[in-house]
Parts: sequence; C-alpha cells; structure tokens
Amino acid sequence: MKRLIVTSDDCGLSRGINLATVELYEKGLVTAASVMTNFPATQHALDLFSRYPTLEVGVHLNLTDGFPLTQVRAASSLTRAGRRFRSPLALFVNALVARPSFREQAGNELTAQINVVFQAGLQPQHLTTHIHFHLSPALRKIIFRLAERFHVSWVRPYRLSAAVVPFNPFLRKQSASNTSTGAESVSVPNYVAALKFWMSYSPDRLLAVLKTLPGTVELVVHPCIAGDETFPQTVHYSSRERFQEMRYLERFWQVAAHIRSETG
Repeated sequence: MKRLIVTSDDCGLSRGINLATVELYEKGLVTAASVMTNFPATQHALDLFSRYPTLEVGVHLNLTDGFPLTQVRAASSLTRAGRRFRSPLALFVNALVARPSFREQAGNELTAQINVVFQAGLQPQHLTTHIHFHLSPALRKIIFRLAERFHVSWVRPYRLSAAVVPFNPFLRKQSASNTSTGAESVSVPNYVAALKFWMSYSPDRLLAVLKTLPGTVELVVHPCIAGDETFPQTVHYSSRERFQEMRYLERFWQVAAHIRSETG
C-alpha cells in the first residue's frame, strides 16, 4: 500500500456527523470529507470544513435518501409521492433501463448537488456515491462527465474487484497505475475499504490486508458523535453504530502506530 485516503462519509446528514469528522481530522485520522448536500446539516458542514483548508472536501452524491434539490415532479423516475427519492432498488432498476428522461433528471440533480459545494466557495476534490450507485454504467457515465466538468480530482472506485471486504473472491491485486476511469483528467483509487464491513474483525486483520495492496486505497468511515439529536430518524444506519465505527477507526490507527514504532 503506497497511499491511504481516509474519507468521512455522509457529512451533512447531521451535525453530529460533521462534528465527528472534524474531531477525527484534528486527530489526524481522516484526510477527506464527503458531503451530502440535500440535508439540513449541509451548510453546517460546509461552514465547519471551510475552516480547515487541508481537509479534502468532496460531494457524496445521493439519489435515494431525503428530497431532491431540483424541482422534480412527484412520482417521477427519481421520486415517489411526497417528492422523496425512490428506494435503492427502484433507482437501480431505472438506471438499468436508463430512459432519456431518467438520465436527464439524474444529471440535473447530481449537478445541483455539486453546485452547493461550489456556491459555498469550495472546490470539490472528489465524488462519491451513496449506496455506491455508480456501479450502474448509466449513472457512472454521468458522474465522470460531471467530474471532468467541475474539475474534480478523483472518483471513488466502483469495480467489485476493488472492494476490500472480509471475503471478496473477486478482489484483484492491481498494479499501482491501474486507475482507468474513462475520463482523462479524473483518477480512481485502486481500492476502497468501508470500515462498516470490518467491525466484526480486529483492526489488526484489516491493517494486514491493506498492507498487501499496491497503489492507493480509500478507507471509508461513517462517524458520528454519541447522542446526536440532529440525526435523521429515517436513516437506518444509526448514530450509535456510526459512533462505534468511529471508535474502530481510532483503534485501527493505534494498531498502525504500534506496528510502526516496533519496526522503527
């Protein structure tokens, strides 16, 4: 492993997530923050992160939770009655068919979400997707086009062969330069590892796996402070679970520091 990006996901979802992200950044445990821009805590996140010029801020694009920023009519290909986004299953089904109206609505919404960060005076450094929806070729094409348009440096890995989970028979050891994107100016890390899938395993095991990987690895954490009263009740992955994930990241770095001290 030559480079590790540590990204705090779902920023903007709640104030507790934003505060936890800053806590981890100040401890030197995260390097990037990916902001969901269609939730009430978005402005809090952007105001907070703007105080840290070396924190790499990007956009956590979202087409399944909360409400769209664009004026999409109810019961569209993106939204159900009440203008809430449709379910993840509905999103992937519509992306599979990928009618022109769906591609247009998705492109407009994703553009609006990125523009929120620009309007706050920040240059987005990366794009990530909620529930990893850029697995879909149709949506991935839109995202890379937007990454080029907005001069974004990198996009989260999307291939199954790049997913570092405890048991992935498709994981493939790539060369450090194997970051094909379909967009000349946009890079993709070689691997992505989400801590939520490693919570049942020791940090030692995760570190041992990461050390065998060449190139760049993005390590994703979903943090939150304890007792976050602003956390949306409609979100299934709870603030308590996120707090535990945050503590797991701290233990991971303690193990890494201990190994470094032993090896000199």
